[in-house]
Amino acid sequence: GAIAIAFSLLAIAVFADAIAQGGAPLRSVVYIPVGVGAFIAYAYTVSGRLGKFVLLLLCGLSVVGNSQINNHLFASSAIAESRDRMLAQEIIAEARRLDPSHAVGVPYKIEIVGNHSWGRNGIQSKSETFGASFFEWDGGNRYRVAAYLSLNGLASTGASNEERERAYTKGASMPRWPNQGWVAISNGILILKFGDYSIPQKAELCVRKISELCREENGIN
Repeated sequence: GAIAIAFSLLAIAVFADAIAQGGAPLRSVVYIPVGVGAFIAYAYTVSGRLGKFVLLLLCGLSVVGNSQINNHLFASSAIAESRDRMLAQEIIAEARRLDPSHAVGVPYKIEIVGNHSWGRNGIQSKSETFGASFFEWDGGNRYRVAAYLSLNGLASTGASNEERERAYTKGASMPRWPNQGWVAISNGILILKFGDYSIPQKAELCVRKISELCREENGIN
């Protein structure tokens, strides 16, 4: 019994650390406490006084550990959202500087080159959608980014496939974030460059006959 209890204490510590760093499925936040609770409920009925004390301590640790994980993920999401909003305001300010005569309410056509995520540190981690940036999903989804920019005050819509093709030459030659010039307007399209074209972006442009993005080393035939 004592060995099983000690093993369970070790397992909780290991799994809690893995989940907090995004190393285990988020659903484990539910499964692990339920499993621990079931184990404790059974073991409590067959344990002596000392065993009951240890089991109650174990139960308390699992509750505290689970709360710590939840709080950490919530904080990570709040930090990522705050940083996304600051980045959105930077984009909006740069768009208005580049095109001061743009009519209010007329949506910008948005093209995304690459995608962007926030690095992990002791405060911010990432597990599935928790702690992730709005600018990274689907390899840099221009429709998601356009919707997010609209939410933050810049009327926007994703560029069409034809508009993406027209913006390719400019986008490929631009510097990446956070270097000066990572935001540009070309042929009426607001281009944001976070890095090299992602696999989904390469696939879409490959279909548009951008042949240099169709090479096998890029993972696209």
